Amino acid sequence: MKLKITSGEVLVGDPCYLGRYEFNSIELPNGEYNVNTVMLKLDALGGGEYVKELVLLAKGVKSNSMKWTEEFGISVDSGLAGFFDSDTEQLGDIYLDKWYDNHIFDMEGYASETLNSGAVVSLAGIGDGIYSVFVAEQNGVIVGVKIAYFSEKDVLYYNTPSLD
Repeated sequence: MKLKITSGEVLVGDPCYLGRYEFNSIELPNGEYNVNTVMLKLDALGGGEYVKELVLLAKGVKSNSMKWTEEFGISVDSGLAGFFDSDTEQLGDIYLDKWYDNHIFDMEGYASETLNSGAVVSLAGIGDGIYSVFVAEQNGVIVGVKIAYFSEKDVLYYNTPSLD
């Protein structure tokens, strides 16, 4: 998936708040960014796959070579979170009225690109909650942003057999 940044700023948060509440934002150079989901298979919670991370990277940057620093946390109430070019903020009503109702159940790979590539939204880990947002820099410029839905502690917790 791709995200186009035309405003020099990416908003990070729950799409149901788009255009309604102030979003946390991160300055990014304008351009097209790759966005990927990192999936996690859990034995708990009924088994199955969950989105572990939603990762936005500048072209040519590899996630595994980056040092990630926690920037802030986001609150999720719709079970979704994502990245939005700040130019799309005024499109919040269009997003909610047209995309959300029509596409929420058919997201490929648990994520979807929308609003003319100005937004990428994913299922948020196990749903509503507070999630950490990390950034990665190269030469003083942010080249990556990541929403982490599961920490390593969470993975251990959810994959630890119960002692029934």
